[in-house]
Amino acid sequence: MIGSKDSTENLGALRCSPAASETPIELLRLGPPPFKRPTLEEFEDAMCDSISSMTKEEIEALPKFHRYLDKDDDGIPLVKPVSCGRDGPEPIVINLPTLPEQAAKIAELLQGAHADGFAWGDMAVLCRDYAAIDACCAALRARKLPHQARKRSGDFKPGSDAVKVLTMKVSKGLEFPVVALAGVGQMPLAGEDEQDEARLFCVAATRATHRLIVGVCGDGTFGHRLGV
Repeated sequence: MIGSKDSTENLGALRCSPAASETPIELLRLGPPPFKRPTLEEFEDAMCDSISSMTKEEIEALPKFHRYLDKDDDGIPLVKPVSCGRDGPEPIVINLPTLPEQAAKIAELLQGAHADGFAWGDMAVLCRDYAAIDACCAALRARKLPHQARKRSGDFKPGSDAVKVLTMKVSKGLEFPVVALAGVGQMPLAGEDEQDEARLFCVAATRATHRLIVGVCGDGTFGHRLGV
């Protein structure tokens, strides 16, 4: 169960000296912690098990906490692709009434990121479902921004200089300097397990290496928690 005592123990198990009372934010303030280093998948699983009991501040800190695993025990960055492991601003949370309005704001922010020097190919919009993909593609098209929707195998062309629009489920293993999440406010979807949805959100949020944008409109549990 999400937020249970077992979830807290899972997070504490990632440390050499578990401290179950410490929240993710408190762990962040300690500086590079003495991890018994897990894999990124183990880290994401442990974090997601307790995500429903986290505060909004703790959830927004997930990308920064995730990057601790890209450093050695002395805090020295490990060798990674050039685009990884950099710090950036706090996530931007979009709380607008409808999905089309959310998509339009995402398109506006991505256009601003391009003006700041980010290439179109360095951006991705990760959507919970195909309805969100369609809404985001429409908004990008309205601003005449280059984009590429991935709905089936073979559609993804990583070398193209265009905003990638794909589902959260197929984003695992990918990284982009600028990431926008669409449809988070509708999670968990009807009939979906909340713990699985929390894990999916965590994976999607940690695809960003510089900027993260989160759209939280919707009637789902995550929307109510993040939109307050």
